[in-house]
Amino acid sequence: MGLIGASPVRHVEKPRAGRRDVVITPEEYAWILGQVRDQEFRDLLVVCWETGCRPEEVLAVEARHVDLDGGRWVFPPDEAKGKKAHRLVYLTDRAIEITRRLMVTHPEGPLFRNTGGRPWHPYALNCRFGRLRLAQGRQRIQQLGPLPPKIKRINGIQRRDPEAKAAHEEAVRRRRKQIAELAWEHGTKWRLYHFRHSFATRMLESGMDALTVSALLGHADGAMLAKVYSHLSKNGAYLRDAVKAAGTSHDAHRPLRSRSSGE
Repeated sequence: MGLIGASPVRHVEKPRAGRRDVVITPEEYAWILGQVRDQEFRDLLVVCWETGCRPEEVLAVEARHVDLDGGRWVFPPDEAKGKKAHRLVYLTDRAIEITRRLMVTHPEGPLFRNTGGRPWHPYALNCRFGRLRLAQGRQRIQQLGPLPPKIKRINGIQRRDPEAKAAHEEAVRRRRKQIAELAWEHGTKWRLYHFRHSFATRMLESGMDALTVSALLGHADGAMLAKVYSHLSKNGAYLRDAVKAAGTSHDAHRPLRSRSSGE
């Protein structure tokens, strides 16, 4: 509006962006699905896990984007990231089944919706992942050690005393708050983007070449893949298996030397 001559925060140093190093293992993925009771959230997680699509893509896809014959979603350039080319999201058989089912339920508008029939909102997703974090944290703190001591139940006389009853209820609330804080601290902060990150990591570790993985992720080239997934260089077990596989492949193609009498 022109009312402020200069930005009041122009001298504040911008914090560096956090790294997206959270990788969901297959075991964690199975645990997450075991905690999800509604089909709507489960469908969303399964498709993200199996396709590696961007969160904004799975939230925006509609029936008009679906190419069932090609087994993919097709976003035109004006709806794709970068606005330069079509974005193609290739689907597994399970992702195709989910997409086909949701096309019947929601022929217009976003395919993926919550239990109330409304399109998923980032705040709602944060809430759902927050519940998963608390559930995982509670399991972990139970394994690590004892929880805060339980509050003794009050007797009938104390229940009839307003002050004693109020003090007991306050003690119960404090204990629940302590447990929730411990659970939040020990739980994993998952986000929908971590499913995409985990997809790329699984594909690379399975031996898929970087160019193919970049194409599946919708990257213009392999530069982003090399930058974001450089954490694989720190995975000793993965690198050790890779060099063993390379050595085995090299030995398999090495010509056999004939043994002469002088050897």
